[in-house]
Amino acid sequence: VRHPPPPVPEQARPPPEVRPAQSVVSSSPPSLQPVKGARLIKHVTGWCVTPTVPEDETDEEDKPKLVLADCKADPANNVLIVPAAAPVGDGDASSSDEFAQDEWVNLMLGQKCAEPQEESSEPKLVFTGDCARSNAKFKKLVSGSDLFILQHVVGEKERCIVPYEGKDKPGANTHLTIHADCSMGRPALQYQTSDLASVVAPGAPPPLEAESKQSKPGPAAERPAAVTPAVAPAVASVSVARLGEGGTTLLKHVSGMCVGPQDDPPVGEDSTILVFVECDELPARNIHLVPVDGSEALFRFQLGEQCGHPEVGEDAPAEPRLAFPADCKSTKHEFGYSKLEESDGSFALQWNGEEPLCIHPSGGSAEPQSQVELINHRSCEGGRPALRFKVEASPPGKALAAGQGLASQPAAPVAPPAKGKSKFEPFPLEVPCHYMKNGPQSSRPGKPCLPPADFWPYKGQTAWRMKLAERILAAVTPHLKEADCGGYFLMGDQTWCNRAFDGSHGRGIIGLSFGIEERDMWSELISQKFKLPVKLYDCFIPPAQSPPIAGKLPNGTKKCSGLDFICYANTYTPYRWCLAAQEISVEGKWYTTLI
Repeated sequence: VRHPPPPVPEQARPPPEVRPAQSVVSSSPPSLQPVKGARLIKHVTGWCVTPTVPEDETDEEDKPKLVLADCKADPANNVLIVPAAAPVGDGDASSSDEFAQDEWVNLMLGQKCAEPQEESSEPKLVFTGDCARSNAKFKKLVSGSDLFILQHVVGEKERCIVPYEGKDKPGANTHLTIHADCSMGRPALQYQTSDLASVVAPGAPPPLEAESKQSKPGPAAERPAAVTPAVAPAVASVSVARLGEGGTTLLKHVSGMCVGPQDDPPVGEDSTILVFVECDELPARNIHLVPVDGSEALFRFQLGEQCGHPEVGEDAPAEPRLAFPADCKSTKHEFGYSKLEESDGSFALQWNGEEPLCIHPSGGSAEPQSQVELINHRSCEGGRPALRFKVEASPPGKALAAGQGLASQPAAPVAPPAKGKSKFEPFPLEVPCHYMKNGPQSSRPGKPCLPPADFWPYKGQTAWRMKLAERILAAVTPHLKEADCGGYFLMGDQTWCNRAFDGSHGRGIIGLSFGIEERDMWSELISQKFKLPVKLYDCFIPPAQSPPIAGKLPNGTKKCSGLDFICYANTYTPYRWCLAAQEISVEGKWYTTLI
């Protein structure tokens, strides 16, 4: 049985005293040296990464440590992220091959690279002189549009780079450490890259005038002039007769796409999101960029009296989508966005909330397709077409009147719903079916039976969701008949096609069973009927409650059949692992993948 090392408990400790980041070199700027594939690395909060000056520069053991710092403070000492060769896996050829499939990077400054300082629960990152060392290489794991986390791998131990104490909004001079929590959606772990010449100070824009009274200041760093929200020319207020007919407010991406609700019409507050749409598909539903209460600096995504805002709540992703609709007069949300002007008259849209997020097509394409979601991206890097928008006048008669609600717009006729029921109902079944009696959850061959629901709670239907459901149903609908299989073997929630195991399609090699809990009859039968070895996985069940996980059963040492008692006719190998989308350790439990 392979057991992971026990997690090291975190101990309360005072924050370290950090000397301000200063140059560690006196010659030419190392971070501007031409390195193939090099990019500037930044935390999602906008801080760059730089080394500190050792307390005793004559002490070889006191190496420079990595901290977060203002990108403009000392650009020559901003750390770069550079592609690296895969590390060699402890002499194990298979692990080396596995490493070669991943993307590996160094954190480099000049000719030196960063690595964990010493073995402890949360070691700091320091600079050494050898970038080829396996210990100086990090696995880059994509976690969002242009976002990634950096994972340090030593044997079975996987830890990720995180600001000291795991703060989502760390301050300047916060040390970088590595920690066992590698949760992909955790903001503190998120990093991004930018061009070497793009140096932008972190923090939200400074508070504006009275129109931006809900804004909150970010870090004290001064915002550079290059990205200061420009004061847009005065535009017509929301009080004009129709949005777009008294001013230029129709929002368009530079690719030519407009913005609209994904579900049409929306059926309640925040019931849908904003996506890219063809401008002539439903012109009356296109979103406008409207000044906030007549402001010349803040704008909102608006349709009639309804506005869009970043998703909120515990389930909101690190790069939230634009939820819609919400009453524009609501004080629950920050609707305001500032324009970051480009030289060609286009602009990026930066949220006026707690973080400097910019509107971005999901996936980062400069030419997003219809139904691509708008997300609040954690980078406002200038010059990128994907982030650029413009405004135009709406065609006459095609805009939504100011003061008009969404419900007042003409829509396709819909039959009035029965009292107490949704106006939407499930599609009728092609062939009526009924759940089998005495065991409706048991597996049986044939097309899945999905009888009509006792009640229909859904308030909307969306074409892409319907298509996805049809694909899922098709994926679990078999096309083989009993004669094709040479008979079925049925047991509980399992249906086996006998011919799949008889050797006519190649011999099975091994059986894999995940989440076996106390006992796993499937793997027992696999070993008995088809003489296959099996691997058993479960990271939650205590070994004392599961003889197979504890490894206390006869292991392929005797003949057996039936399920009267636990018996494996071939060898089994237990693992204290669970299944996940990546190899990771969380709260002392180890997870692996099917790949």
